[in-house]
Amino acid sequence: MINVANEEKQFLLDQLATGRLNRRKFLSMVGGAAAASMFGPSLDQVFAAGDNQEERRAAVQTQYDFIVAGAGAAGSVLAAELSASGAQVLVIESGGPDNAPTIANPSIWFYNVGGPLDYHLPVNPSPRLNNRKFNMALGHVLGGGSSINALVWTRGMQRDYDGWAKDGAKGWAFADVLPVFKSQEDWEGGANAWRGAGGPIHIRRPKHLTPRRQPLSRRPARWACPFWMT
Repeated sequence: MINVANEEKQFLLDQLATGRLNRRKFLSMVGGAAAASMFGPSLDQVFAAGDNQEERRAAVQTQYDFIVAGAGAAGSVLAAELSASGAQVLVIESGGPDNAPTIANPSIWFYNVGGPLDYHLPVNPSPRLNNRKFNMALGHVLGGGSSINALVWTRGMQRDYDGWAKDGAKGWAFADVLPVFKSQEDWEGGANAWRGAGGPIHIRRPKHLTPRRQPLSRRPARWACPFWMT
């Protein structure tokens, strides 16, 4: 059964957080004391989100060189690279900021899966997955899946990239993509033939492995696919 009062409160918060309703009008409608008791401490976060939307709206230009839809991992990197070239770039993201405790603290990352920061997209049964039906975790937040996952940094297999190039994907051989990987990395051991240093993503070996995590750290050696923690 729908709780009408809660639905109305959530509607007001949504309007406030997206900047469709400004702080002054909201407080005139609800009253300062009543707002604090009705909405609790989360109201400050909603105010901040609304203020951010107003600032961004005021800064919007009439035209851009590029518009990037989605500020997930790929969209964020693409927007950064385009901006670095001097282009005017507008990034559109429907999710919120990446400041949730479950993002800031990697030890509780799994609370993100199926939570409010996850689209949890239903996946139809597939013969390739033994006809299982499940929800795919997709980040609905700044940073996308990279914000809600377990912070594991892994590259694809060298033979896969070389296979793509052999099949006609020019520029996708491992020798072509390796410099791009290295430019992204800030490897704790410094730059070498395989790893980069000084990039935006800090990479280190897993530390303080629990008994449950140790078997996982050994599996990639058998798969010839090492992984590192970011």
